[in-house]
Amino acid sequence: MALTGSVELCDFIWQHECRKRWITYKEEELTILNKAIGKKQKTVKLPSSNIKREIIVHLDKMYQKNQVTSYEQRIRCGVYNNGFYSWSWLDDDGYWYCYPALVVLLLEVAYEQKKEKLSIYLNGDLEMDLINFVETNEETRTSRHINRDCLEIPLASVEGMMITASCKNHVSKMACEVNLSQSFILPEVSTSARAIGDTVQSSIMTVGVTSLNTEEEISLGPEDSKCIPVDSECQEHEKFHLYFENGVLFTATLNLTSLQKNSNKFYIIQLLEHNKRKQYCVWRRWGRVGSKGQNELVKYGSNIEA
Repeated sequence: MALTGSVELCDFIWQHECRKRWITYKEEELTILNKAIGKKQKTVKLPSSNIKREIIVHLDKMYQKNQVTSYEQRIRCGVYNNGFYSWSWLDDDGYWYCYPALVVLLLEVAYEQKKEKLSIYLNGDLEMDLINFVETNEETRTSRHINRDCLEIPLASVEGMMITASCKNHVSKMACEVNLSQSFILPEVSTSARAIGDTVQSSIMTVGVTSLNTEEEISLGPEDSKCIPVDSECQEHEKFHLYFENGVLFTATLNLTSLQKNSNKFYIIQLLEHNKRKQYCVWRRWGRVGSKGQNELVKYGSNIEA
């Protein structure tokens, strides 16, 4: 049974993580995100007047990425049911990640119906144990903890924005009308978010080495908006710019996903040159997608061949 084909969707509340806090999106952004869900989009771009902020929200993987800085943040969504509730799963590194919006809605309806289990197909058969709060992949037999989270959002703060009267009663209405005894098939999610089987996938998420047509197209100064910036997490990013040679900027972002290990990790590496003198260093940052991860800055003096 296809969820979007037979169940009426409601508006969700959306938040993104910022410095260990959850920030609710602006009214305009909430509207864009909810319309994208209704159109079954996997990604959506948010408007911004800041040239250093180009946010792409990945609705299937539940994170947002600044295309300019490559900085990634987790996102989450909640549905109203006498309060705003979200559902998340725990990865092997101890981070909680929100399910896609349609899964959140189904889980909340099942919880309202006091169901013990819910079966859905999300790039694989998943059984949700709502008594012990465990998700089990029927194909790989791997399990992980899940959680129902109450979002700290005062209803008064979103009145008149996007939570209509019908949406306030949407979950309870669905609980009376929808039969959750059958398995629900949700729209496919990118395999880099949830792959089927035990294979490990590796893919380039950002252009690994960016080629430019001519040297005149780029200024090596850090203020030039045409230049891909140094990773903002680098503690000395304002002192350096990306090394440029023969039409190539030396920067790469990699992604490694493994269902067997329940991991979704990133790796960033950049060759940097000082803005005022011939000094070079290599910046590396790695970790779980949606987190800042670990990092290392190694300086090599004035010898680029080092």
